Amino acid sequence: MKRVLVLGSTGSIGSSTLNIIENMPQDFTVCGLSAHSNEDKLNQLSSKYKCPSLLTSKNNKEDDFNRLIDESKPDIVVNGIAGAAGLLPSKIVLENGIDLALANKETIVMAGPLIQVLAARNNAKILPVDSEHSAIFNLIEKMGKKNVSKVIITASGGPFRTFSKEQLQNITVEQALNHPTWKMGPKITIDSSTLANKGLEVIEAAFLFDLNIDQILNGDYTSLAGTWKNGRGQTFEFSDEGMLEGMNISSPRESSYGTVILACGAANGAPGGFAIEVYPTGVKNPKGDHSDSSQPRLIAGQQFIDFPAEAYYYRE
Repeated sequence: MKRVLVLGSTGSIGSSTLNIIENMPQDFTVCGLSAHSNEDKLNQLSSKYKCPSLLTSKNNKEDDFNRLIDESKPDIVVNGIAGAAGLLPSKIVLENGIDLALANKETIVMAGPLIQVLAARNNAKILPVDSEHSAIFNLIEKMGKKNVSKVIITASGGPFRTFSKEQLQNITVEQALNHPTWKMGPKITIDSSTLANKGLEVIEAAFLFDLNIDQILNGDYTSLAGTWKNGRGQTFEFSDEGMLEGMNISSPRESSYGTVILACGAANGAPGGFAIEVYPTGVKNPKGDHSDSSQPRLIAGQQFIDFPAEAYYYRE
């Protein structure tokens, strides 16, 4: 069983982390918690998880973080702190030789090469848990870095995805805070609504996965919108927002033979998921193709090897 210290425990990442821990009690236990300023909720979480090791932004200097680590003795630390304030805790975690589950973009954007050297020096792992970079990480782990030609970081577009250039001149803070898909803190919501976070994610992906900037694209997959059906009568319904039957599509990547692979995970960040490989017209599966290559189609699974004809999905 792994002992987990959750930094930013009252935010969206922290809440998702605690839900996972609660649903996997045989694998994880909460050993420490931190929050920015919501002391009431922090104390409630402390009582719920029987966790006395706490920290707030009132006492978040380097000595305080070291004390929290000494008291809680974690096997892994989840850094869900928003903004630049997340850099110092990441540094301290890695200096202590503890694996870092990282959802704080600024750690890598501000100090990516230094943080990676620190992790290697102390034999600690950096595990990206933010949705896009977690998806890229898992795809590279399964498919191999040598098979990646480029990575596409998707964007839902937030509340302004259908706005014209003229409409964007008159948007308000209130509109930007009203994200149609995600419920997050104000800083992350504004970054998401304005797509500023996509710039950070490109930099983060380049450092985390040793990619050139020209290998990383921002894009969306609204072209997949609609119903896809296979020969077994099974269907996929893609929405314009990149959602698939309650699943979220994250960070597609292009394979060396011309297909696009999409990681599909639960919209609420829960563990589990699968991958979809999209075949444009004329592109065939080199591992065995029994499909009609005169039209776009897709397959779903973990290993894309020799699917029978009835397993391929075509747009209805």
